[in-house]
Amino acid sequence: MAYDVETGGPSPFYEMRQWLYSKELRRYRFAGAVRTGSVSRAPPVDALLNQYGSTTSSATQHSIIDKLQTIMVQQLPVIPVLEEVDWFQYNSDEYSGFPVGNEPYAQPGLYNVPDWGVVVLHLKPKK
Repeated sequence: MAYDVETGGPSPFYEMRQWLYSKELRRYRFAGAVRTGSVSRAPPVDALLNQYGSTTSSATQHSIIDKLQTIMVQQLPVIPVLEEVDWFQYNSDEYSGFPVGNEPYAQPGLYNVPDWGVVVLHLKPKK
């Protein structure tokens, strides 16, 4: 058994991509079951992840996540046990464009790379 930390994102796609996408897994040297399991080499899994990345349809994205969750439950020995707290502070007195409410385009914490850079690129002066 291992306890690991994954970087997340504004949807489950980001963690699932780290766990399942064959091109992502090649970057790791970790030799555990998650990184070497047959599910990580399954072309249908990569196809679903690629499809998610190429659509903006919320309904299609939800459908893809449902399919990936089913694959994880059936084939992958991973049990996500908790989600880390993901909050941040911002002051909108002089700038707009923060990833809040219905606009979660990135994780804004300074520890999230490259997301903090994406946030900076979206900020606009109010004056």
